[in-house]
Amino acid sequence: METIASKFSKIKKENLSIRGIIGLRMDFPNDTRNSYGWHQDSAYDRYNIKSKNGVVLWIPLIDTMINEGALEIKPKSHSEKNVFIINSKWKKFHTPQLTVPKKYLDKYVTKIVPMKRNSCLCMFANLFHKSGKNISNKVRFTVIVRFNKINSKDFYLYRKSKTYKNVYN
Repeated sequence: METIASKFSKIKKENLSIRGIIGLRMDFPNDTRNSYGWHQDSAYDRYNIKSKNGVVLWIPLIDTMINEGALEIKPKSHSEKNVFIINSKWKKFHTPQLTVPKKYLDKYVTKIVPMKRNSCLCMFANLFHKSGKNISNKVRFTVIVRFNKINSKDFYLYRKSKTYKNVYN
């Protein structure tokens, strides 16, 4: 997987770190409780400020066409900074939804990306995206892996040091 992330981002493999693996995401038919609105993965951690220093791999384990909830993206939106509103607060067993405001979404066209099983969609962590609705009779299984460039000055640990200002404080 790091080879794919490296080629996509043009960052050497040894400079990438896996920051989060959602080992296996399961999206059940017609389940809206676990569906996120339009969001940016980078809004949840802010490990890198520059959008091209964070990469997400989205790998469906079943054919994921429109009926199975194919991913919806806003091409070219990855150049936006983190823009979000908080729709819900942190609660036990509940992650808040940090969704992209409508005024930003309206700038970009929506593209639905049907995919064959075991293929890989690479995207920068700032890309506006959301899962489509799974209206099939199948459970959609997806592996999501996130990478970050760890040797850049915009990486979180560098920003926390005394030599580099933490832009999020």
